[in-house]
Amino acid sequence: MHRDAASKRPRAHPAPAATALALSIAVAALTLPSSTFAEPSFPPVAPSTGAGPGAIASSFGLTPPVRIGFCEEHPQDGTLGVTLVDRSGKEFSCGLEVGRTAALGGPGQPASWPRHVFVGATGPTLPAARLLPLWGTEERALIQLLTVAIADSISDAQNDLLLKGARSGILSDPGGFGLLRLIGSVERRRRMLAAISEGETAPVGDALAYFGLSGAPTVKRIELDRSNRLRSVTVVDAKGQELTASTRAPDGQAREDAWLVHLARLQGPLYIPLGAYEERYLLTVLATAIRSSEGPPSGLESRRGGESAPGDSALKAAIKTIQYRKQRIRERDRFS
Repeated sequence: MHRDAASKRPRAHPAPAATALALSIAVAALTLPSSTFAEPSFPPVAPSTGAGPGAIASSFGLTPPVRIGFCEEHPQDGTLGVTLVDRSGKEFSCGLEVGRTAALGGPGQPASWPRHVFVGATGPTLPAARLLPLWGTEERALIQLLTVAIADSISDAQNDLLLKGARSGILSDPGGFGLLRLIGSVERRRRMLAAISEGETAPVGDALAYFGLSGAPTVKRIELDRSNRLRSVTVVDAKGQELTASTRAPDGQAREDAWLVHLARLQGPLYIPLGAYEERYLLTVLATAIRSSEGPPSGLESRRGGESAPGDSALKAAIKTIQYRKQRIRERDRFS
């Protein structure tokens, strides 16, 4: 964001237009039917701190209202650096690791690890930077602070200009792209925190959008090995697009370090290392497809070692694998 934004007089109340902008550039979350898809029991995480904007600002040593003073993107390490300015002119540095996974199917397979938000500096590798624990109270407070600061920093005219630029792909303001990136990143992080609070590994809408899928997917085919372990699962979306996630390498050998994902629009398989941020999206897509029915879907193809297998046993094997991987991600989160 351009520096003269810091000189703008902050408005007394968050602007609904800013929230509308954040939502307009985000993928809408889908509402899915309830099901018997069982999850391991984990303590619920509060979706927000419950504190008001003033209390949140004070917890970071700031006097409200707080606005965005400066924002810049660091493409080399996939981060956004932000400088907040409070009513007294005090500056507060923070930022988000937003990743570099937008070029799905481009040169080099995407793989990133748990993304943190940070305080103390505008880059996570700077000496004063401190990474906040994933999905914790501090992170939730910072995201709330950034949400309010964005709303207090953008006038209605700026909001309209950014909306027009986002739709046309042309931004006359050189700081506009960084601001759009910040708004979208904060909104996606807010949705991720909400999904974590509900026991998910990622927001359903974001997960489907990452793989280019539309509508609630369903399970089409499940293959097991002769030991009744999951070999691959294929889901299909509302437009007939298929995604196949396999635990086997092209030579048929079991993989213990990555998923192989096949999409028609990709020339080759997409490798998603176990524990990578993208695995959250994959597990959410697979779990959503399984949850879309109370039992084995009509027309489900299920095979074990190349031979036909009962659909319910194949479905149980898939659920067991997905639950195990989601549990491992949650355990990893606790120590990140």
